[in-house]
Amino acid sequence: MRLTFKFRAETVQYKRPVSGLIVAEDQDMAYFKLKKIGLTRIDVSLHPIETLGTWLGSDVDLRELARFYRTIGVRLKNGGNPVDAVTSGLDYLDDERLKTKVAIFAAQMAEGHKPHEAMVLAGFDSRESMVVGAYATAGNYAEAFTNLSVEIADRYRLTRSIKSMLRMPQIMVCLVWFLGLPGVFLGLAPSMMKFFKQAGNAIRVPDSIQSFYAFVAWTQSNPIPSLLLYLGIPAFVWWGVQTPWFKAQLERIKVIRQLSVKNDHAMLWGAYAVLYRAGINPAEICPMLATAAVRTDTKESLRIMGRRLKSGDDEVQSVEVAQFPKFVLDQYKAAKTSGSLADGLNRFVEDLKEDIEILTKKLGDVTDLGSKVALAVIALGLAYVVLYPAIGPALSNL
Repeated sequence: MRLTFKFRAETVQYKRPVSGLIVAEDQDMAYFKLKKIGLTRIDVSLHPIETLGTWLGSDVDLRELARFYRTIGVRLKNGGNPVDAVTSGLDYLDDERLKTKVAIFAAQMAEGHKPHEAMVLAGFDSRESMVVGAYATAGNYAEAFTNLSVEIADRYRLTRSIKSMLRMPQIMVCLVWFLGLPGVFLGLAPSMMKFFKQAGNAIRVPDSIQSFYAFVAWTQSNPIPSLLLYLGIPAFVWWGVQTPWFKAQLERIKVIRQLSVKNDHAMLWGAYAVLYRAGINPAEICPMLATAAVRTDTKESLRIMGRRLKSGDDEVQSVEVAQFPKFVLDQYKAAKTSGSLADGLNRFVEDLKEDIEILTKKLGDVTDLGSKVALAVIALGLAYVVLYPAIGPALSNL
């Protein structure tokens, strides 16, 4: 089980204080990880709130990471000291996970490590540290961090557009389940049951509605099993939507499949352009990006491309053999013959972002309509079981 600990420590050589968060299986493993990256005088304690965030999938805020890299790039371009440029991030960043990496990054550079080496020790993405390392020979760290900030900002915008589309349906589901349902079962339904009991034979309740109120009565008589059922259903649904089977069913929906494919490739080829511009061998880029790809078919295509490049094939041949979607092959060929592969791939990514925007709007419209239909069905169902038994007989006599 992954836990999050807060820690205080010092660097070995200059005794520079470092504090922050670290994720590990237990306290001993957290201590070992901190010692491994060159820290000493370590004090570690569990952080329950951040541990909950870890379980819910919390990670570094991409928006703040892009801002951090952009600020470093500007300060280094203006002749600033690298350690001071990195340390300044602690003043304007809010994300504690990122601030931890920044603190270790600055401390390790102060100890004498090169920027890309310090980034590895601090736990930054290996792809990002490789870009910085590739620019090290020319000493142009400013350009490295500037390029990284652009690529990560694009990745953040793509991720945010999809998350924002799903946010309202998620809020509606939570409101209905955690507020609406208790309101019906604990307030409205028991009141109607008393009303029906007082009315006696004057109101004839249909069998289907009687079944609903029988279930309500069961929940009142069995509070513990009812609570377990109430909490277990969303937990089961949450588990279900994470399964490969459910994701495979979503792939059957054309607009979702197109959005998934284009979003994955927009992120990957944007990163490929940054790494390629930094002078990193494409045969090394492909397996690195394969670990970051979301889709299984994209991962496999990148691995095949990397193997073909290592065996001596040129880039275009490798892309052809790797079984990428046709639009990727066409755009890669166009970028390769344009005079600058990196610039051509960036134009390709811009086209993909336009497609993603259109697909996101289309899917958002469908999701919005589905949410409204679902709410209408819930409202009608509630009216049927609550209002119909009371007003049905009166309406029938009109």
